[in-house]
Amino acid sequence: MFRPNSSLSGLDDIIRLVTGLENFTWRQLLNYCLWISVGISLMMAQFEPAATAGLPVGSVFANWFVTFFSASLFMAACIGAAVYLGLRQPWPVVVAILLLPFLLAPVSLFVDISQGVDPPLGTSGLGLGERLLQETYELALPSVSLAAAICLLSWQVIRGLRQKAVTTAEPEPEIETSGPMLMKAISGVPHTLGNDLVRVEAQDHYVRVVTAKGSVTLKMSFADCLEALEEFEGAQCHRSHWVSFRHVTSIQRSGSAYICVLDDGAEIPLSRRRQSEFRQFL
Repeated sequence: MFRPNSSLSGLDDIIRLVTGLENFTWRQLLNYCLWISVGISLMMAQFEPAATAGLPVGSVFANWFVTFFSASLFMAACIGAAVYLGLRQPWPVVVAILLLPFLLAPVSLFVDISQGVDPPLGTSGLGLGERLLQETYELALPSVSLAAAICLLSWQVIRGLRQKAVTTAEPEPEIETSGPMLMKAISGVPHTLGNDLVRVEAQDHYVRVVTAKGSVTLKMSFADCLEALEEFEGAQCHRSHWVSFRHVTSIQRSGSAYICVLDDGAEIPLSRRRQSEFRQFL
């Protein structure tokens, strides 16, 4: 049974979890989908495929652009929904690729009819359901093949952006501290986030590590993360939260429950049995 990842509060959270790029937003994803659709549509217009043979160049471009841009949006939406429902990679991508012919068929059929490539509904002897089924069958092989190729290309681009973010980042000045180093405790934390750990939040099979300089989402169990943070001055305050004592400014009641208020304004749930332990450090 699917279990929605309620810790993902918005589109940007889902996109960052999928790509592993902390500064990547849905607007950047939309631009990526837009320009890759423009590029592929221009190439298709030059090659003059049989599906749009005889149409003016502008109509050919419009036909392929609507098709490819719709396909890219369907893919992004399916992957995001699958991640939200708790599927782990690579299944969100696999599900999106397999569903693409079914989602794209209505768009493709509408575009073909509007531009005269296919006969209007009611004139071909086939009903709407039969036309959609036929369109899905015709789209299956090319759409799945091209979507898989674009996903592989996109993955290579994302890997390159990750490596570039690491190699081009300015070296962090040495921190004079006798405390434990965050990067050594949790290997996936980039050095650009520094050593001032604020809190950690469980997100199903992932953890979100928040420092004073930013945050990163890592594929790691919360139990393993808690074990790695044993030397840090903090504690688990809730079943899915760990906070650093030095960043707790106050403990407040919220109805019958308690919350930790941090110096960055975050309000973290605090279990009743742990609130006395936390008060000792304030």
